[in-house]
Amino acid sequence: MHPLNRFGRERRLRRQASLWAVRLEAGELTPAGQRRLDRWLARDARHGPALADAERVWALAGACCDAPPLAQPAPQARRHPWHACAASWWRATPMTPRRRAVALAALALMVVGVVNGPDAAAPWLADYRSGVGEIRSLVLPDGSLVLLGSNSALDVEYDATTRRVRLLRGEAVFSPVPTGAAEPRRFVVATAGGSMTALGTRYAVRRRDAGHGWIGVLQHHVELALDRPPASGDARAALTAGDSAAFSHAGGIARSDVAPARGAAWADGYLVFEGDPLERVLQRIGDFRPGQLILANRDAARRPVNALFHLDNLDGALATLRGEMRLKQLRLPGVTVLY
Repeated sequence: MHPLNRFGRERRLRRQASLWAVRLEAGELTPAGQRRLDRWLARDARHGPALADAERVWALAGACCDAPPLAQPAPQARRHPWHACAASWWRATPMTPRRRAVALAALALMVVGVVNGPDAAAPWLADYRSGVGEIRSLVLPDGSLVLLGSNSALDVEYDATTRRVRLLRGEAVFSPVPTGAAEPRRFVVATAGGSMTALGTRYAVRRRDAGHGWIGVLQHHVELALDRPPASGDARAALTAGDSAAFSHAGGIARSDVAPARGAAWADGYLVFEGDPLERVLQRIGDFRPGQLILANRDAARRPVNALFHLDNLDGALATLRGEMRLKQLRLPGVTVLY
């Protein structure tokens, strides 16, 4: 194994062990969480020692926090001069497009850190994960096939009656082993408050956030049901090949104008847009590209885009969009701003 790959795996292992140690210390494990921990420990002989090391580190940290020098109340932070400087800079007029781009980039980084912080742990503890820009082909314990999209995470919970997988982040294309005499258990995908039950089919599922999801049926049919009645709209729907739907607790199940083949085009290595607004196009490109991608030119946000972009040349896609939309680009560490 290449040394860099080994270092990355060891770092991920330490991160996973630390997250489990925090949850154990806080006493947050539900029965389902305990089952996931048991599966994680059984998956690799290194996981048990890593968890033990992490628990020792947390125990030592707790002991240090109780020591007299650290037990004193923290002094009140003084107001630093840069506060006045930043306020003056923000109030300065006129704000040039470049300055606005820098400000939006900084704000976006802060918002991502605050909003995603509390929910970031669950995907790191998932049975299967993919990095940004990575597409993984998986074979589940029953032989079902999954193509896991960029920056996605999947948990597997099989029991005597149900083959249940939870899409914790991102998107995937599922090709389950059909239910029948050889495999009587139903296959269910759960995400964003909805459950999709399939009988020998192929379909794509995307988790947009904790409360919004999308499904596109590529073969046969799927039954979609929300886990509680929505504020409006339908709570159940039967979808056949060629159907797609968006679902949420707020709006129920609604037919989608995104064809399943277009929504799952990433599985074939490209993204297809047919009249989509530029803002949505950039969000979609950002799903497969490292760093934050921000559009600071609000006048261009709703301009329609008709294009086919290959996943292995997304920088070229951005160059094409800049030229067509007459935009400029600003690169900062971890952020690309179009303005």
